[in-house]
Amino acid sequence: MPTLSMTPTLHHRSFSGRPATTVGLGACKESGVDDASVIALAMQLGCTVIDTAPHYHKGAHERAVGEAVRIALDSHAIAREQLIISTKVGRIPELVETTKVTLGFARLRTFIEERFITRGLFAWDDLAHSDHTFAPAYLRHSVAASLERLGVAQLDCVFLDAPELQQQIASPTELARRMLAAFETMEALCAARVVRCYGVATASCDLGHLVTLARGVAGDHHHFAAAQLRLSMLRQDALATVARAADLGLHVYVRGCLDGGAPGYQLPDAICTALGDPTDAAVAIRWAQAAPGVGTALFGSRDPRHIRANLAAARLPLLDRSFYTGGPS
Repeated sequence: MPTLSMTPTLHHRSFSGRPATTVGLGACKESGVDDASVIALAMQLGCTVIDTAPHYHKGAHERAVGEAVRIALDSHAIAREQLIISTKVGRIPELVETTKVTLGFARLRTFIEERFITRGLFAWDDLAHSDHTFAPAYLRHSVAASLERLGVAQLDCVFLDAPELQQQIASPTELARRMLAAFETMEALCAARVVRCYGVATASCDLGHLVTLARGVAGDHHHFAAAQLRLSMLRQDALATVARAADLGLHVYVRGCLDGGAPGYQLPDAICTALGDPTDAAVAIRWAQAAPGVGTALFGSRDPRHIRANLAAARLPLLDRSFYTGGPS
């Protein structure tokens, strides 16, 4: 009688009451066409965490993720309640693509007035970095637009993207007021069940302060549950920040774990031997998903071969803590 071959499953960690895979699929950095079938392949291979944003590829990535969800559900490879679909708010997609360089200052000002200001989505003094706002009306507008592009009734997590950009135009007191208003908006969207939870994607904000703000809005039952940070083998100085975020009770997504394509790491021979001399991408993924405090490590790819290879690497046994304290013993 033949022996059945069992493919190891991906590793999971709990996130907002659901099991989340320790690897997730994000957007590919390069511009180009997003293929829904490739995103669906990741889901069909067991990846449950999909990260996107309205400004990724002019909205094409959100639409491709929506189509991919339909493909995966129709194939009965996964159920909707198993998926954790996250997107972002804050950056204004139209202003990421349409700038004073492309339109000229006068025409851009008119564009912003007509498209946003007169509609009450935000005021001029809400706009930072020429393309960023946390104005409550705009947050609600952005979430509604993402739901439509994705074709889903509920977003599993929404990240307030780059709050540090608001520091360029707001005093510490004003920034706290803006974040408080943003958290109140997100809590209302959670109460309306169009969002399950929310977080921040940041390079520098004080996460402990933000958790305190969330508790001020909704007490211990707040829905501020995640942080998205950068971490990779070339950015190991972020390990302490990741661990701190996890200690605060946040599910930590890490991005950039392939270092823009996983360059040659020049790993010590002992590590190469312990890992079976794999590809750089496999090393990067295995290292990131098991780093202390990490909930889910994101990678992006449009190549089905890379999707298969990266998820195969993610199924291997998790690295032990010695890989983060000078190498295996």
